[in-house]
Amino acid sequence: MGVLFLYPFFVNNLKGVTFKLPLTLLNQSKIRYHKQIASYKMKHMRLSPPEIKVLLDTINQIDADAQVRLFGSRIDDEKKGGDIDLLILSQKTEVFTRQALRQIRQVFFDAFGEQKIDIVVDSLPPKVPFVKTIISTSLPINNTALDQFK
Repeated sequence: MGVLFLYPFFVNNLKGVTFKLPLTLLNQSKIRYHKQIASYKMKHMRLSPPEIKVLLDTINQIDADAQVRLFGSRIDDEKKGGDIDLLILSQKTEVFTRQALRQIRQVFFDAFGEQKIDIVVDSLPPKVPFVKTIISTSLPINNTALDQFK
């Protein structure tokens, strides 16, 4: 059956509220599952549904097939503040001109006030070494990300 552990852990619910689950006796086969639950808050992005929607709508007007990902401090609930770091992956990188990137920022600023937004654009598949490094830890921003708030 395996060794039993007394295992307290904390979990964030979808609204970002941390709560403590009671002490639980777990055998080794259940530990992996509970560690995944406990680490959920590390995989939850700090963008609101309206912010996600505005970003997606604006980027989709430029390239409907672009993949949008969030990286940096906004994917870690333990951190406070931080700029919004976006990664846009597209077959049509040439459409993401300085003017298009300025438009993305301006639409966001008009809706939510001025914030620092860093935008990195690369092709699919990624070619830039920095993008290859951050893609594994980034989180997708898409309609599925919006559904987690419902």
